[in-house]
Amino acid sequence: MLEGIEIEQLIMVPGLNALLAQPGRFSLTPESSSALSAAVRRHVGVLAQLKRMALEVLGENRCSAASVGRMPTSLPVRALGTILAHPRRAEDPDVRAVVAVAFALVAAHALTDPTNCTTASPALNLVPPPLHRDRALLGRVLAQALPGLDQETAMSLTLYVTKVSAFFATAARRHDALVADSAPGDRATSLVRYNPLALRTACRHIGLGGHQLRIAHP
Repeated sequence: MLEGIEIEQLIMVPGLNALLAQPGRFSLTPESSSALSAAVRRHVGVLAQLKRMALEVLGENRCSAASVGRMPTSLPVRALGTILAHPRRAEDPDVRAVVAVAFALVAAHALTDPTNCTTASPALNLVPPPLHRDRALLGRVLAQALPGLDQETAMSLTLYVTKVSAFFATAARRHDALVADSAPGDRATSLVRYNPLALRTACRHIGLGGHQLRIAHP
């Protein structure tokens, strides 16, 4: 759950806001802007709900705040921080926006809908559903935006999506390995389920492609 909170707060919401911050650059229509704003509000609400649930779980397990602070940050979040900290990107809002959008697009094909996570049960193999609304919205918005982007920006978006997919694929492999090594009763349901096939399909519909696009698999 903590990984889901991190990705929601540090990847998903900032990525949506990056689109809203540059409506002209991304060719946003009033309808697209309204839909993105609604998505941000929805994710902020989901994030608040997730944090409440996490506090309840931590309280039940008597886990201290210090212990939580020592838990490792998820790989995609660490990767985002490293990329944005690079001197060439740190002070370039246009590049930072492309990075944020690329991370959000991939995250939308990894996160599940945490508003339904109370029904998830590892024993019954029930998991929260994917973010279908966000996948469709980002696909629609980016398909409209791509023709208006200059060639360098479009290429950068493609390359960053490729990079980000590798981070999520690596995280998925590590998670699967941990699950395989754990006892059935100790297996927690993850809110992050990276789907490279859905991501590849979305990229094709958007218009991202060519030999530069390499969607990583776990």
